[in-house]
Amino acid sequence: MNMEDAARKGRLHVSHPTRQKVTDAEVAQMRALVASGILRVRVAEQFGVTKAFVTQIMNGTRRKYPRSA
Repeated sequence: MNMEDAARKGRLHVSHPTRQKVTDAEVAQMRALVASGILRVRVAEQFGVTKAFVTQIMNGTRRKYPRSA
């Protein structure tokens, strides 16, 4: 509720306020793109996340293992 209110009022600084999570398939795509030499900032732009989030995925800080459905 609070996040939705902030998004409506333009106070939320995220690209997709209603979609904060990425799927396991998207995480795999991010890893493959970075491994192929694409800059993390470009991968982040493509998926609507921050470069820091992509870095955390690559370092294993976030989403080290696929989430179970």
